[in-house]
Amino acid sequence: PVAAPPPPVAPPQATPAVAAKTVEDTSTKVAPTVQPKAPGKTTAKPGGKSQGPRMLSKPTDALAIAKLEEAKAAAERHDVDTVVRMARQSYTAQNNLAAHLLAIKALCQSGDLEKVRTEATKVDDRDLAPLVAECQKKDIDLLQ
Repeated sequence: PVAAPPPPVAPPQATPAVAAKTVEDTSTKVAPTVQPKAPGKTTAKPGGKSQGPRMLSKPTDALAIAKLEEAKAAAERHDVDTVVRMARQSYTAQNNLAAHLLAIKALCQSGDLEKVRTEATKVDDRDLAPLVAECQKKDIDLLQ
């Protein structure tokens, strides 16, 4: 015996077309588009530094504080590599200006232009002001 073929499937029914609505037709309120303050001006600074909120001036996290203290002790010994390594560990644990500035100061004193510039990009120009003159003694311009 041969099985009977399955019954034919009805073709899909066409769905009714939906009329497009304009924004005025909808009852939902849409917030207006925010216009820039001045055409062509942005708040971002060159070099990827933003005008956003400033980082903490000093760490509050226990690990960040401990690493910053180790960096300061290394600075007293004029151990640039340890200063930079401990300062980086401090601002990695908790982003803080004191650790960034200590690393930049040590790198300026060592005269390492490339490393100073790399480190300085992590800090807003307005926060570099205390170190500008000191770095210029080593012919390093922090604000370039």
